[in-house]
Amino acid sequence: MDSYPPTEIGKRMRQFCKSWFEGPYSKWLEYSVEKDYVYCLCCYLFKDDFFHESTSEFYTKTGFRSWNRALERFRKHVGDVNNIHDKCFNKMLDLSNHHQSIQVVLDKHSQKLKNEYQMRLEASIDVSRLLLQYGLPFRGHDESDSSTNQGFFLGCLRWHGDKHRDVGKVILENDPQNDTLTCPMIQKDIDNACAKETLKAIIEDLNGDYFGILVDESKYISHKEQMALVLRSVNKNGEVVERFIYLVHVSDTSSCSLKKAIYSLLSVHSLSPSKIHGQDQDIVNAMEFLNITKKRLQDMRENGWESLLDDVSSFCDVHDILIPKLDESYFPEKRKSSGVSYAQHLRVEVFVVVIDMQLQELNNRFDVSE
Repeated sequence: MDSYPPTEIGKRMRQFCKSWFEGPYSKWLEYSVEKDYVYCLCCYLFKDDFFHESTSEFYTKTGFRSWNRALERFRKHVGDVNNIHDKCFNKMLDLSNHHQSIQVVLDKHSQKLKNEYQMRLEASIDVSRLLLQYGLPFRGHDESDSSTNQGFFLGCLRWHGDKHRDVGKVILENDPQNDTLTCPMIQKDIDNACAKETLKAIIEDLNGDYFGILVDESKYISHKEQMALVLRSVNKNGEVVERFIYLVHVSDTSSCSLKKAIYSLLSVHSLSPSKIHGQDQDIVNAMEFLNITKKRLQDMRENGWESLLDDVSSFCDVHDILIPKLDESYFPEKRKSSGVSYAQHLRVEVFVVVIDMQLQELNNRFDVSE
């Protein structure tokens, strides 16, 4: 600013003087255009670090505007060496000194430390890739230093260090205790990175061409449903290859839920469902096969009992297997008569029940409306 607003002080108009910015107070003096006050920058920033000492609030909160006594008050505020202003001023100089910044301190780490870190990281990655390639577990039951069987990861890492002396000098017992790169969290991060890179290579190999999908679902030990997805494609050599992509947890195994999970997974990896080869015809074929299967089961339920009974009787005759008299009463587990014959029990309580279970399972998993 070239001019500053005047203020009447002692029957005279006074104002801030621009030359004060060029004097001995220029490094800490700050002028507020909005309020027409001056402040001490260093005291404003660091006065709280010296809460047990006192400083004028004129230079930190309310500001100062007695322009007729400005130079006198500036000198008084600066005061003697080692007073609160002097301490705040030195802190401000330290803050502005880039040679003392955190980045400079980090950059002072020697190239040797950086190289050692790189060697530790590459060793952990190499061991992880080996274990992943052969599907081996990482963790051991007892991974303490005194254990003779720390698991495959630590064991292979130790073997790797024994075979490569330069690596052995910077890993395990010889590495910094806060930078070992061997904890379970680091192992999991490396595993996830390998999985992402592998999946990235599989998708890049598709090169935007058509592909097929194979889907399988099952329950695991906790009785939760999961779906495995496999991509089938033709590589550059004209060979059909199948690559496992992902294992997804699903709420249920209905066709609607599986379709939603498949589309979501393809979308995450930028794969278009329109590139699924023969998807429309496959769906038509699957629905046709489903309808044929249900019709055949229903026909067997209504008309297939006699033919099945003849086939079973012939088989039993050939292999000398005793056939119970079907018109006699059925005795379940040697108890009293149930009041029904063997023929009725086998047809109604076994044959029909099994077919009904199959039909119900097909209806639950593949609703025609879906």
